[in-house]
Amino acid sequence: GTTPKTSSITLSDGAKLREIILELLANDPYLSATKIAVKLNITRDGVRYHLQILKKNKRIKFIGKPQSGKWKVL
Repeated sequence: GTTPKTSSITLSDGAKLREIILELLANDPYLSATKIAVKLNITRDGVRYHLQILKKNKRIKFIGKPQSGKWKVL
């Protein structure tokens, strides 16, 4: 049995998504949640959710002020 591919991101894809976000931030530390959302075709809230998890798991850290700061992949 093959499962149909859906465009919506399921929970099991969450980890995969976070790896992609880490890669994006490694390449461009100044990326905003909005820009990541556009790149990944998910909502900004979705991006923020994954950023929170990455921060909690000490995978990334935000340095500086919200509008001018950057991400550091740990």
